[in-house]
Amino acid sequence: MVIVVIMFVPAQAQAFDFDETVTIEEGNYHARPFKVEGATLLRYSVTSVNGQMVDLLLLNPENFERYRDERAFEYEPESETGVVFAQKDFMLFPGDYYFVIDNSDRVGTAPEGAVVISFQFEDYFPLGDLFDIILPITITAVLAIIIVIIILFLFLGRNEKKEEMFHDRRENDSQKKQ
Repeated sequence: MVIVVIMFVPAQAQAFDFDETVTIEEGNYHARPFKVEGATLLRYSVTSVNGQMVDLLLLNPENFERYRDERAFEYEPESETGVVFAQKDFMLFPGDYYFVIDNSDRVGTAPEGAVVISFQFEDYFPLGDLFDIILPITITAVLAIIIVIIILFLFLGRNEKKEEMFHDRRENDSQKKQ
């Protein structure tokens, strides 16, 4: 059971806690680098205050460099394009990343001028989700242990009865011979 818990707990406590409001001029972007030390659950919430669409990108350093140099690049699947409001929970694995809010036409959304963006980006540990995962595993493990104990008890109990029967037969046979 301890092994199961360790799989779902981030390897190290990390401190992602971005809570900002930024203005991004047309054709520009805002980028935040961050490092993930172990498999980590993350959440972002982004709101375009003035209602203009933007693209939200999660990039590794190589793709961020390509993005910045205006070359072809690939973004992580947790990215979203053409959003006015977005909230997403997801898991990332160890590595360096960039969270990019794009106000250009490079990805898919055509900018409509400067945009004001309020965004929060954090790591989190959802106890409710963990409870939903661990409870069934714990119940299954406890039931398996109980079943094993019952089987052992029955098996050992039969062996003791057989030994008693053999012991009684030996005594009876000994008494008959005498």
